[in-house]
Amino acid sequence: MQATERIAETVLPKPGIAGKYESEYIRHGTQYLIAAFDIKTGNVIAQCGEKRTAEDLLALMEQVVQAYAGDKKIHVIWDNLNIHKDGANERWTQFNKKHGDKFEFHYTPKHASWVNQIEIFFSILHRRCLKLSSFKSKE
Repeated sequence: MQATERIAETVLPKPGIAGKYESEYIRHGTQYLIAAFDIKTGNVIAQCGEKRTAEDLLALMEQVVQAYAGDKKIHVIWDNLNIHKDGANERWTQFNKKHGDKFEFHYTPKHASWVNQIEIFFSILHRRCLKLSSFKSKE
């Protein structure tokens, strides 16, 4: 997510009056949003940060463990982002072992991340909250 400040104020449309959206902006940095989306309840577990590292994702997944502690099986659908892969240290194999093998990881086909429901959530967030907004800082 980019913290962009619009050069001119966005004017929302009114009956009979077209809105005005300034495309020029000042960029004040970026934040990464990583999130888990429960397709059954609509619940979202998320965190923002400066980077999108495997350690950040592991921290988010620990929140998922806490939120779904009573569940016997948790299915995780991921695209093919590098931090979603096991890697040399077998991070997800070890993570799953640590939590009683209750996780089952599924990967979307390449170039089909839109199949993943969290990507739809990110799209809605962008369109409804970020696209026409103006931010003076990352905070």
